[in-house]
Amino acid sequence: FVHMPSYEIKAGKLCSPAMGDSFAAGTTDGPGMFDFKQGTTSGNKFWHLVSGLLSKPSEETVQCHDPKPILLDTGDVTKPYDWDPHTVPIQILKIGNFVILALPAELTTMAGRRTRWA
Repeated sequence: FVHMPSYEIKAGKLCSPAMGDSFAAGTTDGPGMFDFKQGTTSGNKFWHLVSGLLSKPSEETVQCHDPKPILLDTGDVTKPYDWDPHTVPIQILKIGNFVILALPAELTTMAGRRTRWA
């Protein structure tokens, strides 16, 4: 089990969980609602105001997720229960130069790149 926000890799420190605008944009086979766009690096002021009522991300969390704008700061929401775990089970299997990494989540494109760089 690994406490992800305190874990450091070669590419840098891992972040507290959060969901960005690209999460709300959906996927190419099932786009989301409203005016969210994939790959955006600037957030929608209205939706960030609304999501800020739930939890406003700390400056450290914003910097860690940069350039991705944070829509939902799920890592700091604890009512009525924790929305995202900070400690998760991971498995790493290495056979020669081939590495298999098993995580209890679907990686974003950027998280996948950062994992590869590590």
